[in-house]
Amino acid sequence: MVYNGSFVNGRLVLPIIGYNEQAELERDQDRRKFGLAPKERALDRDDPKGLMVNGLERDADYVALPRRR
Repeated sequence: MVYNGSFVNGRLVLPIIGYNEQAELERDQDRRKFGLAPKERALDRDDPKGLMVNGLERDADYVALPRRR
């Protein structure tokens, strides 16, 4: 974390072992060209599975900080 509020996401800096879903083809047109099924899109807003994942990382949790009085 730095003064201006930006941060470094470890997955962008450090090498990872395993499958990287972010490297998949996104556009259905490109996927069709290689014989791939359309990419699954976003879950419904109230889907319990989707509510367990935040926008930063799959294994990260939101933290509620107490308000100052």
